[in-house]
Amino acid sequence: MRKLSGFLAAFTGCVAVALCPARASADEREVCVQAADQAQQLRDEGKYRKAREQMLVCSRDVCPSAVKRDCAQWLTELDASAPSIIVGAREGTQDITTVKLYVDGVLVAEKLDGKPVVVDPGEHTFRYEKVGGPSKEEKLVIRVGEKNRLVNVTFDKSSGGSSGGSSSGGSSSGGSSSGGSSSGGSSSGGSSGGDGGVPILTFVLGGVGVVGLAGFATFGILGKGDVDDMKKPLAEGGCAPSCSDDRVDSAKRKLLIADISLGVGVAGIAGAVVVYLLRPKAEVKTTGLKRFDFSPLPGGGAATVGGSF
Repeated sequence: MRKLSGFLAAFTGCVAVALCPARASADEREVCVQAADQAQQLRDEGKYRKAREQMLVCSRDVCPSAVKRDCAQWLTELDASAPSIIVGAREGTQDITTVKLYVDGVLVAEKLDGKPVVVDPGEHTFRYEKVGGPSKEEKLVIRVGEKNRLVNVTFDKSSGGSSGGSSSGGSSSGGSSSGGSSSGGSSSGGSSGGDGGVPILTFVLGGVGVVGLAGFATFGILGKGDVDDMKKPLAEGGCAPSCSDDRVDSAKRKLLIADISLGVGVAGIAGAVVVYLLRPKAEVKTTGLKRFDFSPLPGGGAATVGGSF
């Protein structure tokens, strides 16, 4: 009986050893076939990252030789065409690695180590999240075959608060000056300031006015001379009492141009004066005398003046 029991145990063990590898091999074969099918579908859909994961599964040594061979070839072709990026981050002028990389809301890198990251082709939203700091986001279009595309992001260097304080509006009033000394040539008890400058339009209008008056003088003299000549008799070079229409029209034309030029000249000069008078005025700064003290001293005295300057 002992020999029979030992034989049965040995026989059962041998059967288990013989069947278990066969069962495991069948399960692995099914996994490999499914991975190969999914890899092809994902690759055709442009989902290169997930397709690569499935190709790694179906190209293992435990997979059937035909499946393993096809998946290995697909993996080589995918690696040749799959785009990749290399993200670099800087804070001010310093390189940093403590930045998480998200693509379309999916975390693809816990930190930036300078290694390429495979990205599916197409438009994606990239988010760079600095650990313990701000994040930045941008949209990029990734193209098939685009290898190791450099993507740089810069974070503003964190400031530890404003340094040195703000000095805006830092003019102080009420200071005192002893001995009656003055600095910077400022005039006391009076007003400084003045005009806000001459507007350019004043020069333009003034120039137009001068040209108009010059035209008035020129054509007025020429026209009056023609009229005076026409009043002379023929013996003296005139045409009175019968002058030709052309000669009369020429004199009238010159006098008309003179009148127009006079109007332009007067309008230009008047406009220049108006623009100058209506120009913005510069702020007038006044100095007020707030305090005057005099103390007699041996051989003289000391005066103290206080106020805002």
